[in-house]
Formats: sequence, C-alpha cells, structure tokens
Amino acid sequence: MTKYHQNQKVYIKSNNNSHIIIARYTYTLIAFVILTVLINLIIGNKLLVISFLKSLLISLIFTSITNYLINIIKKKYNLLDIYTKDNTIAIAIILSLFGINTNIYILIIIKKFHN
Repeated sequence: MTKYHQNQKVYIKSNNNSHIIIARYTYTLIAFVILTVLINLIIGNKLLVISFLKSLLISLIFTSITNYLINIIKKKYNLLDIYTKDNTIAIAIILSLFGINTNIYILIIIKKFHN
C-alpha cells in the first residue's frame, strides 16, 4: 500500500495583494522624501533640497506624461488611474532620488527604458 506524505505545517493566510503592498511602499517613499528634505533644511543644505525638489518635480511630470500617453494607447482615458494603479508616484520618487544634479535628458531615457 502506498503512503502519502503530508505536511504538518501552518499556512498563514494574508489579505495583502500587490496594490496594498505598493501603496505602503509609496507611503514609505513619501515619508522618506519629507524626512530627507527636513533633515537637509535643518543641516543647512538648501541647494541640495532645491536640487532634489527640482528633480522630483521633473521626474513626476515626465512619468505622468509617459504613463498618460501609454494609457491613451491602451484607450484608458482616466487621469486618476495614473496615480492610483500605475504607481507613478513611487517611480517618480525613485527616479528623483537617483536624479539629483543629473541632466534632464538622462531622466527621460531612464523613464523610457523603465516601461
């Protein structure tokens, strides 16, 4: 007679899905940006803060435009889906962290190869 091996493990069921995990990731990145700006303002690195905020704004604009164009091609015309479902804010923050004092064209190329 054949014996079947049974696992005696406890499996944990979780209510997490990818949207919840990425939303938490985005909130953490936003908190990191705020903390970085505040610390650099307290220390006195105003030029670094201005450069970082400029990089953040540029990367947010480019990622928004690129994702909106992609959604137009997919025939999804909802502007809020760009920020809620496409993770544009998290991508823009990550690009801006690496894009401090970087040329704008390099940020465009990075975004182009990301999608």
